[in-house]
Amino acid sequence: MYRWCTHCGKDKNPGQLKMSDKICPVCRELTDIEFDPGDIVELDATRRVEVIKQLSSHATAGMSTIYLVKRTDKNVRAVLKVANSHAGHRALRREVERLQELHRPRPHPHIIRLNYGESKSALEAIFEQEMDGQRLYFVALNHIEGKSVHDYLYKEGRSKTFSLSQATRIIEQVADALDHTHRKGIVHLDVKPTNILLGQDGKKAVLIDFGIARRQVDLQELRGRSIGTPLYNAPEQFDSSVIPDKRVDVYALGLTLYEMLTGHRAMKVDKQSGSSGSLSRHYHQMASQIPSPRKFRPTLPKRVEKVIRKALAPNREERYSTAGEFAADLRRAVQRTNLVRSLIGVLLALILLVGVGSILAGMGWLPPSRSTPPVTVIVKTVEVTATPVTIIEVKPIPGTTPPPDTPTPSPSSPPPPSDEAAGSADTSPTPTPQTPTVTLAPFTSTTPPTPIPSATPTPQPPDTPSPTPESSSFSSGTPLPSDLPGEQIVLLSPTANQSFGRGPIEFRWRLVGKDECFSPPENRGFEVRVWPDRNGVSPMGAMNAQQDQARITCRQGIYSYVVSDISMSYGVQQFPSDSAFRWDVAWVQLDPYKPIAWASPTRLNISLASGGGGGGGGGNTSPPPHK
Repeated sequence: MYRWCTHCGKDKNPGQLKMSDKICPVCRELTDIEFDPGDIVELDATRRVEVIKQLSSHATAGMSTIYLVKRTDKNVRAVLKVANSHAGHRALRREVERLQELHRPRPHPHIIRLNYGESKSALEAIFEQEMDGQRLYFVALNHIEGKSVHDYLYKEGRSKTFSLSQATRIIEQVADALDHTHRKGIVHLDVKPTNILLGQDGKKAVLIDFGIARRQVDLQELRGRSIGTPLYNAPEQFDSSVIPDKRVDVYALGLTLYEMLTGHRAMKVDKQSGSSGSLSRHYHQMASQIPSPRKFRPTLPKRVEKVIRKALAPNREERYSTAGEFAADLRRAVQRTNLVRSLIGVLLALILLVGVGSILAGMGWLPPSRSTPPVTVIVKTVEVTATPVTIIEVKPIPGTTPPPDTPTPSPSSPPPPSDEAAGSADTSPTPTPQTPTVTLAPFTSTTPPTPIPSATPTPQPPDTPSPTPESSSFSSGTPLPSDLPGEQIVLLSPTANQSFGRGPIEFRWRLVGKDECFSPPENRGFEVRVWPDRNGVSPMGAMNAQQDQARITCRQGIYSYVVSDISMSYGVQQFPSDSAFRWDVAWVQLDPYKPIAWASPTRLNISLASGGGGGGGGGNTSPPPHK
């Protein structure tokens, strides 16, 4: 077996290049000498893998080299991360310890997982093998079939960018991974496009490389030290008087979003900067002079630019305090932008419709009775349940009301009455036709916001009563704990796979071991969430968590919330063609909004093709009241 140099490709004889020899004797470059394609690596007594190819070298992966491998006994792929130094070995052990902790008690979908190592001790999860006189240490990780955000941006030779919706979805998923990491008291310290992997369909993002992650309590030793990738370091990481915290990850995530939307790094490397000290000063200066992202993407909405600016605030006290808060603000900015664009589209369509109608009538292509009168388009904002709603009214200009339609006689219809007959007929006033209105409600709920329904209530079938919440009876005793665990929330109804159509749904839940109704503490509350049963789609609020807490009722320990029309909830509106959905109840921080814990979700079926619910009859039918 021979080793080879990844720089010059020169073949080496067995044993010619040892682990301690860092320089290739041919090209005089640092070299990788661990595995060749076709090598067989034994993980344990029952598992052996074959090396397929090298994915990255220590030049791009820091203190390790990455290989793609597959099991010799089945078609299962994994990734081997091989340490190329003693420091790399320590980083491997640190990464194993962090990943084992982050995936307890259950795996997180947006954090890379160990392969064959989550149930072992940190030392047992690190494999070792001697090859060509050198001892190699490595770990096995799950293989993500896809590419990194960095590869998407730059790999094909020209800079690409992500759409707003793509970037928002990815940032939300990475922010969820970071919030989970921070709740465990761990700071990643190396968030960047290279360390965010995307699945083949680009819909699922996974955060990788926890080799330099530290516990918050251990960050004092990093004061004034640039760790990770300087281009993605926050300004305080260069300040010896400041102890870094989780907000350095928020800053790096902001730089990543900047790069995803513009195709340009916010900061550039100055190779003439010289010493490490001058490099640190150079990066610190660049952090305060980041150009506007609209310089590279002029069509970027100003709302989104404002969110990026806040994430990249040089003063961390002016920055978002959590990654989740950053992602939620980004989602709101994008949704409001989409709302404004939709409103403009409606206005243009109305103006075009009125103009085309007038032109056709003037050319005689429309009968006089059908001609479109001149109109006034009025746009105003009103308050509906304390929520601003934009209303467009199309009103005829006074004095230009079109002539009434003249009915065409037919054999089956009687002739119109004469003037005398009309005079003797009922002279009650004719009702004035209602002014046509188009109502568009902005997204005002917290992540994701829920559109407020039209001021006109959705008509219900006459024989289906709308569910009425029972009267509340909250205990005056100790309120619920602020860190209520999700396992304490038990979903009662709707039950699994229950079917519904348009109309109201009553959601009910209770808390384990509590037969009384307890009020949430200050700045805490429940949130009912409904979202499509799809991979990669996050839960979506079916209520405004901050404004609708008073609508949650409780009796004998059973909590209840009625969604007046499930077809107007955000998750159903965004995916109207879906029929399979999930629902749960989350325990949330109200301001700033942040989900804390949630119940295990239940599946329900929602069909917008008809108004009927499951089990027959029209409209939705809720289960009988809890006794």
